[in-house]
Amino acid sequence: MTWAAWAPAIITLVGWIFTAGMVMGRIKNQEITAKDHDDQLKDHTIKIESLGNRMTASEAWREGYNAGRSK
Repeated sequence: MTWAAWAPAIITLVGWIFTAGMVMGRIKNQEITAKDHDDQLKDHTIKIESLGNRMTASEAWREGYNAGRSK
């Protein structure tokens, strides 16, 4: 058995094992990353709703002010 003939196959096998490990590591952490992103989106939704409420209150105040000023 000549190792020179098997060297490219061994190197390729080691490379594939390394690549598979890297891919599996990334896939394993995707659930945690997705949960973190979901939490961030929930925070952004709360902030946007708050800003929408403030904008509505500001518009209502402006309409009332303009109505009172025109009399």
